[in-house]
Amino acid sequence: RGERDATLQEISSLRSQLAEASRKQQRIDGDMKRAAQARSLVVSQLRQAERKARGSASEASSLVGQFQREKAALEASNRALETERDRERGEAEALRGRVAEHE
Repeated sequence: RGERDATLQEISSLRSQLAEASRKQQRIDGDMKRAAQARSLVVSQLRQAERKARGSASEASSLVGQFQREKAALEASNRALETERDRERGEAEALRGRVAEHE
């Protein structure tokens, strides 16, 4: 009976951990969606700025440089989010496996 209770307790704990991993995954997915929207906005702003700046090579160069910096920062942020997402997915899969072992 004690062993059964311990196993049930472990399953309960693993399920809680799995639920937390799922919540983290949803948060990361939301962060990635917002990052994609930000990238899209930056690209749109760049295109608009390039149209406006056609008469000013200096301004266009400055805007392109700004865009490239913003794009690089967003890509770095996206890579970090993808890494975190992949880590969370791995943890969730491990937890699912552990829950399955005990059921």
